[in-house]
Amino acid sequence: MASYGYDLGNRLTSLSITANGLILAQWQAQYDALNQLSQVASIDPIAPVKPTNDTAITYDDSNEILTIDGTAAIYDDNGAYIGSSTTTP
Repeated sequence: MASYGYDLGNRLTSLSITANGLILAQWQAQYDALNQLSQVASIDPIAPVKPTNDTAITYDDSNEILTIDGTAAIYDDNGAYIGSSTTTP
């Protein structure tokens, strides 16, 4: 069963997946002042146990993703996101 949480702006802020009363996975999202997704935290409590994973996202003045966890985003000549590099701009 999936449960969803939303803030007053109707943005998805949490997701929890359960089965037989056990939590299988949980996610929490945070947004910046411009309503852009800025951080995602995930918790996967079932075996194999994975550590909590937090992802930080930053944006440039054009509202394109600039970095994901400090790693620079790469765009093609048409402005489409194609991946990330191992160095920051």
